[in-house]
Order: sequence, then C-alpha cells, then structure tokens
Amino acid sequence: MGLTKILLIEDNPGDVYLVKELLAEAEEIQYELTHVDSLNAGLDHLNEAGCDLVLLDLGLPDSQGINTLLKLQSAAPDLPTVVLTDFNDGLFATDLVKQGAQDYLVKKEITTTWLNNTITHTVARAQWTKRRRQREQWLQSSNQALQCQLRDYRAELIHMSEQLQLLEVRAKTDALTGIANRYGFEKYFKREWDYSRKTLNHLSLIMVEVMMDAADFQVFGSTDGSLWKDECLRQVARYLKSTFKRPRDLVARYDGNRFAAVLPDTPKQRATQLAMELYEGVHHLPIRHPSAPVSGWVTIQFGIASEIPTQNGTPADFVEEAGSALHLAKTGRDRTA
Repeated sequence: MGLTKILLIEDNPGDVYLVKELLAEAEEIQYELTHVDSLNAGLDHLNEAGCDLVLLDLGLPDSQGINTLLKLQSAAPDLPTVVLTDFNDGLFATDLVKQGAQDYLVKKEITTTWLNNTITHTVARAQWTKRRRQREQWLQSSNQALQCQLRDYRAELIHMSEQLQLLEVRAKTDALTGIANRYGFEKYFKREWDYSRKTLNHLSLIMVEVMMDAADFQVFGSTDGSLWKDECLRQVARYLKSTFKRPRDLVARYDGNRFAAVLPDTPKQRATQLAMELYEGVHHLPIRHPSAPVSGWVTIQFGIASEIPTQNGTPADFVEEAGSALHLAKTGRDRTA
C-alpha cells in the first residue's frame, strides 16, 4: 500500500491527539493526515482535495448521531468511512455498517495495532471494491457494446437473408411470364419426387408446348411477331397458372415454347383429364394480332408422365418420359407415358 490520505473529522482535541499518536506508532502504513473539526469543513476538504479514508466522529458541532454518517455518505457514497464512537454497542455497530460505514472504532479501546489493521483493511477492501465495480462497469459497457453489435449483425443478417431470398426468387422466376423457370422447376420437382417416393403417392407431370401457326406468325414481321409470340406465352402461362392452382401445384416455363406442370398426389387419369381441359381452354383463348388473317392461331400439345416414384427411377427419367410423350403427341400418337 502506498501513501494513504486520511481525513479525521473530530472536534475533541484529546481524541485528535490520541489518533495522531497512534498513527505515529503505526510503522506499517504511510499516511498523510488532515484534521477538521466539523462535518461541513470535512465536506469542503473532500470537494477540494479528496482522501482515501475518513475517520468520523458522530458528535460534531454541526451534526449529531448517525445522521452525520448519512450526510457524509450522501456527499461521498464511495468513500470508505470508519466511525469513531464512545459506545461499545453491537446493535449500534451493526446499524452503522448497514448505513454504509466500513468499520467502527471504540475510542477508549483503540490500540495502534487495531487502528493500523482497520485502516489497512478498510482501504484495501475499498480499493478492491472499486476495482470490482470498475470491472463490472467495463463488463456491462462491453456487454452493451456487444449487444449493439449483435443487433447490428442480426439486422445485417436479416437484410442479407431477405436479399438472398429475393435473389433466390428471381433466380427461380422466368422474366417473361413471371412463373417459375427451368431452374425453379428442377428444384421443386426434385423435392416433390423425393416426397412422393417416401410417401408412395402419385406424382404427375404434364409437359406442354405452345404451337403457333408459322404462316400466320410470319404475317406480323420479325419485330411484331416476336412481341406477339411473347404475349402469347404470357397469356398461356397465366392460363396454366389459373388452371393448376392447388397449393403444391407448380407451373413453370421449361424452355422456349414449352411449359411444365407438376401435380403432386395426382394419378394419371386425373392428370389426363386436366390436360384435356387445358387443351380445350388454351385453344379458345382470344390470342390474335389485329392484322392476322385467321383467328384461333394458338394451340398446345402435351405429354404426360404419371407414376408413384420408386427407388429405381430418377427425376430426370421422369421428365424424359413426359418429354417423350409430348414428342409422340406432336406426331399424332399417345400423349401419356
């Protein structure tokens, strides 16, 4: 322990002399003693110079009893205080500690050793308490900073997750028609294939190709023709989406003029019925350029694959079956596989 600055607040000259003599004999501590004879003078000194420890008498000209301690604690709540008292009363001593005193000394029983130990232990305990409080404050501050960083990181992660989800949606969406694209179809179909294989439920796939009358299409010219081809595909896509609208149904633009409809829990008979209704519905869509010489120039062909997926099959095989059925349909043969 280095130099200990002690403030003695005592108005009795005899008690002041006693404390000074005892401190002089205490070779174990180095101290600087300041004496004042009133509480107000002590408070002024604390404001100007401060100290490490207060030796406080409770019977002063400007303050009496335990209120003296309370006033000092109010002005300097972290300052270690040892009360000097004439009473050797355990209950009174307990009350002093409860009110914030670190220790107390009975004046008529003070010895050099007792005073030395009291000062040494009180100052050391106060320093340890101060360091612990500083450590707790540092930990609290660090924790608050970490919490702020975690909130920032969490917000950033949420933002990144939202951006990734948006990119994922865009990556799975066909820009022209607004429905799923080939990538979105393959990811979804693989998931439904695995689910149907696990649950032993039927899975159907309808491959649809939009057929445009080439002769009529040439009437529009390259620019107009391209624009109306796009419009045709958009209208067919909307019709497909309105037809297959169960929560787990998926309609996707597979490539070019071809679309795919994934129908979970749908046996072949039902899939064929839906495909025929689709064929009739698209055939009657009012898709026609104003200058076209004929109407009803857009129709579709379709191929169907339907089965309960097995361990031996693969999603690619299933899609190939639907594609083969579509090819057969275009040549006038069976539409199902």
